Amino acid sequence: MIVGLMVRQQQEIEGAIEISAEEVCAGLFKIRVRILNLTPFERAQTRSRNEALMRSLVSTHTILGANGGDILDLALAGKVAVIESIEQNYENRIHLAVVLEDDPGRDLGMLRQPGHRFFFTPEEIEPVEQ
Repeated sequence: MIVGLMVRQQQEIEGAIEISAEEVCAGLFKIRVRILNLTPFERAQTRSRNEALMRSLVSTHTILGANGGDILDLALAGKVAVIESIEQNYENRIHLAVVLEDDPGRDLGMLRQPGHRFFFTPEEIEPVEQ
C-alpha cells in the first residue's frame, strides 16, 4: 500500500564568497565573509515562493576557524593575571581560574562572579617575574 509519494527537485545555484580582513590593532583582525547568490531569476515578481526557494541559499552557514586558539586567547594574550583558584572538572582535569590584574571588576572576579574569571590549563600559564 502506497500512502504518499515524495518528489524532490533540485535547481542549479550560482554563488560567490567575498572575504576581507581588516587589522583592528596589532595582531587582531576583523574578518568579514559575504555569501552572494548570483543565481539568475528572471520574472521574479511572477514566480512562486517555492520557485524562489529552489534557487535560494537558505541555511547557508559560514564556519570560521582560528589556528592556535580562540578569540579570548587573542584578547588575553600578554595580560597579567592572579590565580584565584585551582579547580578540577568532572574529567579530573586541572584548570586555573585567573582574574586580570588590570580588570576594573577584579573584585567581582575574586568573588567568583561570571565574566571576570578566565580558565586555563596549567600548561597555558607562564609565571611572571616580580
